Amino acid sequence: IWGGMESILLDGNLAKALNLPQEAGLLITSLSSKGSASALGLKGGYISAKIEDTELKIGGDIILELAGITVKDINSIFEIRKKISETPKGEVITMTVLRNGKIGKAEFTREN
Repeated sequence: IWGGMESILLDGNLAKALNLPQEAGLLITSLSSKGSASALGLKGGYISAKIEDTELKIGGDIILELAGITVKDINSIFEIRKKISETPKGEVITMTVLRNGKIGKAEFTREN
């Protein structure tokens, strides 16, 4: 979704294993310190884990909703990207993030 951010779609058993409050979410596995996601205060994963033959870094933020679109599957990721790209510069975009078991909201302004 942003440059400098690596993520993995958590759905099915992965979502259940990580106790997501919905059917899917986008786990931030790593961030570049110079990327826009890092500037927003998002956190990347820091704990190596293997769940059902999937190796990933957990402990990072999990995006549950972005730009009014709930993360449900890969198609919702494409919808989010499209909506953000169509959002006018200067508009505020909201997101819902799961961090350390707590759900929070964040806002950012579309810059480019």
